[in-house]
Amino acid sequence: MKRTAAAPLCAILLACLCFACGKTPETAYAPIIEAYENLIRGGDAEAFMREAGVPVEFGHQADSSCFEILLGGKEDLGYAIYDINGDGVMELMILSRAYYDIHALFTLRGDTPVMLGAYWSRSRCVIDTDGRLYYMGSGGADDTIERVYTLAPGGTSLRVTEEGESGIFPADNPTRRLGLTIVPIP
Repeated sequence: MKRTAAAPLCAILLACLCFACGKTPETAYAPIIEAYENLIRGGDAEAFMREAGVPVEFGHQADSSCFEILLGGKEDLGYAIYDINGDGVMELMILSRAYYDIHALFTLRGDTPVMLGAYWSRSRCVIDTDGRLYYMGSGGADDTIERVYTLAPGGTSLRVTEEGESGIFPADNPTRRLGLTIVPIP
């Protein structure tokens, strides 16, 4: 068997074995969801970032997102598990149940959650039905940037595919069209 054909076959077999062993995306993401539950109950952002395995590069955004959640977003927070790029790997979105804006996004490397992005109060992130993530963020009044990200099949990091100062971010929120079941985080 050629090497190029063996990789997809191995991925399918691994997915089947994980399913047979009870390793569902819900099970794999349970520690992340529990970390958000603990944040809401106790309000300790540093403990949350340790429990959720937040990488250093997302520390500022995750910390700001924690602050925003603690200030008034507790009742609105939920999660959805959805395959954003059609590769068979389910991603975890932590998002606003009312507005469908994404606070954080995770994927799996094997059965280990990997943070793809964290978004804070001066930014918005939404996802379209084709898997593109739209980001709009600001570092100040005259510093707004808009980006489009994609996640390659099997990928564990987002790739910028488009960037500009305006006109990229959709006027409506396409995340609403995904038909997600958003589970409240208690």
